Amino acid sequence: MLKLYRLVGNELKKIFAKKMIWSIVLVMLVSVVGVAMLTQSSKVIDTKTTYTKDWEKQLVEQNKKLAADKKANPVHVKHRIEKNNYYLKHHLKPNHYQAGDFLIDNAFLTALISLITIVVAGGSIANEFTYGTIKQLLIRPVSRTVILISKYIAMILFSGIMMVILLAITYIVGLIFFGSSSINPELVFERPDHFAKNTLWNETFLIYGLKLIHVISLGTFGFMVSSILRNNGLAIGLSMFIMFLGSTVSAFITQYEWSKYLLFTNSDLSRYFHFIGPFRDDMTFSFSATVTAVYIVIFLILAWVAFVKRDVN
Repeated sequence: MLKLYRLVGNELKKIFAKKMIWSIVLVMLVSVVGVAMLTQSSKVIDTKTTYTKDWEKQLVEQNKKLAADKKANPVHVKHRIEKNNYYLKHHLKPNHYQAGDFLIDNAFLTALISLITIVVAGGSIANEFTYGTIKQLLIRPVSRTVILISKYIAMILFSGIMMVILLAITYIVGLIFFGSSSINPELVFERPDHFAKNTLWNETFLIYGLKLIHVISLGTFGFMVSSILRNNGLAIGLSMFIMFLGSTVSAFITQYEWSKYLLFTNSDLSRYFHFIGPFRDDMTFSFSATVTAVYIVIFLILAWVAFVKRDVN
């Protein structure tokens, strides 16, 4: 166990020693600030309205104005009116747009973490072969399986650390631009077929936790490709190509029943807690979780076979 711990520590040191990682953190910061500026000036997201003691009358007036606005997007109008009605029905005073809303609205920025995780995972094993350090690694008094496990654990920990960094950046930028009514306010979120109230941090851990599973599943694919191809550039390039292809094509093949068995239509489990919902109506959370788990297991088995059973020349 101590040897595994040291191997994982060494892998993390090698990952965070790369300037590219800190460049991505800078890109995260710039992206979040840019999105905050766009949000602040947006006509779709209401960041200006505050609510008084007469909030119920305010919501009723809002609904009337929205219904009378012929230029507004009808889908947006429908969502706003339904959300206002939820507040009225459950006697919940709405909060102004704040850091918590910004944090949840911009969970899509985890795509940056998916990208860098694939790069790290794709080069994890392939780099050892590309730079000729694999033999030095294998002469250590540990099995190949333990080495492989240490690299995979390091990848997962890296993904988690980057997720926390993104979460912290987004929340702090949200506080600067939009403020917050409390440390853990109760907010209303739109699910695929209804609205639901939840505290900010419960919702945050739910959405970002499920996004992390998506990131890990993509990273595991890159990890497998790295183990099989043993070529740095090819492993990273192919992994990124498949990621972009999968995310782009998924929306266009949902009419086919077989599409629900693909990794890319299942791995983002946060869709089940977002108004967009799953890719297909016959898909459920447990189904997608099972499909994703099966893919991860298959990828790990293939990575293990390629790394442990093949000879090193």
